[in-house]
Amino acid sequence: MEVDPLLNYSDLTAEGNILVRRGDFRRAIDNFERAKRLAEEMQDHPLLIKALCNLSTARLAAGDIREAEKGLREILLKTRDPQTVFVTSSNLASALRRQGRLDRALLYAKRALRACDQIDNYAWKATCHNLIGNIYMNMTYLDDAVAEYRFALVLSEKGGLGTSYPVDYIKENLGYCLLLKKRYRQGIAIILEALQVALKNGNTRCISECYQDLSSPTCRSRNTGTPASTARRRCRSPPSRSTRIFSRTATTCWARSTCSWVTSRRATITSTACKSSTRTSRF
Repeated sequence: MEVDPLLNYSDLTAEGNILVRRGDFRRAIDNFERAKRLAEEMQDHPLLIKALCNLSTARLAAGDIREAEKGLREILLKTRDPQTVFVTSSNLASALRRQGRLDRALLYAKRALRACDQIDNYAWKATCHNLIGNIYMNMTYLDDAVAEYRFALVLSEKGGLGTSYPVDYIKENLGYCLLLKKRYRQGIAIILEALQVALKNGNTRCISECYQDLSSPTCRSRNTGTPASTARRRCRSPPSRSTRIFSRTATTCWARSTCSWVTSRRATITSTACKSSTRTSRF
């Protein structure tokens, strides 16, 4: 029995979106590439555009920034569909942010936000404010970043998202930003909340980020460099697949260190650390 190509396209797209949320980006890329080929075979231009947008999302998450950015501007010029404009603008903003072109990134992120006003999807609205928060954090506008993350959580609650995507990422970002503001106890508490949500969702990418956030102060104090140098390393090198699965060493490092670090507050996070806090893995 021949499978309906449109149904196959929908199944591949739905499964690909789930894989992205779980952090399995390579399998998601494979799904979206297959969906793209189906759209080409059906000669369906709107479906092809959406497949390309989904593919760029997965490639950005996997760290393939140049491949993801390729063609995004052209897609943006060819469509007025709010969903496509939102996805394309968000992806382009993410690509520009990871290249350090923050003013342009903010411009496209706000364009995505305007497109999102026409879409009744609270998960997308929350994701957009989360992206703007990341850009503000990279600009060292930490108060503005915290406000965006908190508003994203309000939207998530209003939309009844519960603990589903992207709540885990938003909480992790908020917690990390609070650490940069030296609000250690509150930051750690929120990161622990994000960790619980990520574990429940099976989001290995977010789990890895949470443990990295929580273990970094002690790792720094044990001759691993200043917070600024740690942030720069995380900026330069997109995490490989192996780093997305948190290690037992990181877990032990965090468990032994978090309490003593909070009480002693020996960690000094400078403005240089803030300026260098562009992490390519941050959603």
